[in-house]
Amino acid sequence: MQVGAFVLGAQFPGQQQGEALDRAVGVAETAERAGLDHVWLAEHHFVSYGVCPSAVTLAALLLGRTRRIGVGTAVSVLPNAHPVALG
Repeated sequence: MQVGAFVLGAQFPGQQQGEALDRAVGVAETAERAGLDHVWLAEHHFVSYGVCPSAVTLAALLLGRTRRIGVGTAVSVLPNAHPVALG
């Protein structure tokens, strides 16, 4: 069995956007150290708590910061991405 985590770049009240994204990256790095197999990312648009506008870009960052864990996009808003770039 494989176990993964859903990593949401959520901004809590009183928190800056950069802090929220740093925490999301830290959660993914911790998931790898804990032995999880995957992390899944989501993007959000036009909501106050979501600070990740591109799950693909965050995935690229995580792939550069981790060694073993799988990284995937749980949510990508299709009208906001070119289909070839998303694929």
